[in-house]
Amino acid sequence: MMGATTALLSGSPAGCRAGHRAECELLVDTANDQVQKIESRAAPAAEAPEQAAQTLLKTASLYDELSEKVGQLTLHDPQLAQHAQAYQRIAIRASATTRALAEAVRQQDRGAQRAAEGRFAVLVAEQRVLVAQVNQYCGK
Repeated sequence: MMGATTALLSGSPAGCRAGHRAECELLVDTANDQVQKIESRAAPAAEAPEQAAQTLLKTASLYDELSEKVGQLTLHDPQLAQHAQAYQRIAIRASATTRALAEAVRQQDRGAQRAAEGRFAVLVAEQRVLVAQVNQYCGK
């Protein structure tokens, strides 16, 4: 229903400077763990509207968890901390958009559903840019 939901951070920030390596790994591992949970959720396309809405609400909760976990990281590197905050904001918006999509599915409102899917596509694009920035930064 939402298509490709997320882009993963690279799994090996081996190029990080020695002082930043642990923080790069912490952010990458935290994000990847949570994103994998989100992506493992079954797509609700074949479910009845109420069941699909419930599945989407569970996915929204996973985005909340992603935001919370990233927000709890202690990052001393200012640039990496900014990237983490940006990632957290995307997760918060993804949660809200997924909740809006759940309501649109529940109400069988195709217009609202397409609008939410469009907003989600924008978030995916933003996330891909951010992931590339993190990977480039950690690759220094």
